[in-house]
Amino acid sequence: MSVRDLKKKSGTDWARIDKMTDDEIDTSDIPPLDDAFFKSAKLLMPRWSIDLGDFRQAKEFAEHILKRKWQQNVNETPVRSLEHRAFNTSLIVSYARPFHNNTTLKGAPGLSLRKHVVEVLNEAEVELHDRILRMRDTVVAHSDGRALRVFSTHFGLTFRRVVENLSESEVRLLKSMTKKWIDYLGIERSKLKTRIAQAVQGDGHRTVSVKNHVRAKR
Repeated sequence: MSVRDLKKKSGTDWARIDKMTDDEIDTSDIPPLDDAFFKSAKLLMPRWSIDLGDFRQAKEFAEHILKRKWQQNVNETPVRSLEHRAFNTSLIVSYARPFHNNTTLKGAPGLSLRKHVVEVLNEAEVELHDRILRMRDTVVAHSDGRALRVFSTHFGLTFRRVVENLSESEVRLLKSMTKKWIDYLGIERSKLKTRIAQAVQGDGHRTVSVKNHVRAKR
């Protein structure tokens, strides 16, 4: 196709086509997909299928912290203190991952779950949620200078990264929040599977209307 052809005004009524439903589109010239096609078909779940794994991991970290009862031990040994801080950091990072701009398995931009927070969490949970994300963005995954503590010594200033461990009540609440997100995304996944199952019933070629969630192996 030449540049001249691309500059020609299209005679197609694109506005009318955009308004057409799947049932109004004539697909009689497209042969139905047979069983052989669906044997080699691959189901590609959207970005939040990865987010499910992050929330499950966060839940495991929270459960481990509560099981070890680190918050109740005011005289932690250096090793236990190190373990506590490591799991606290891991809990914050894994919970916060789905709320940042991530890519899909194909490397395409993925949607953040930030816009769904008010659908899933109550007011008290949103307050902790926001604090977790601030901690992640300033002192856990990054080194925001304003979040570091400064100590004066004989040799000058010393900067120290301080990540305060979450309290027992905060860990319990965060565990409950991860459970809510897991349930929410599980429901969304079930809805998608239902839509795909409905699309492949009868005329298999209608799977093309399911936003490219079903693709064939080549």
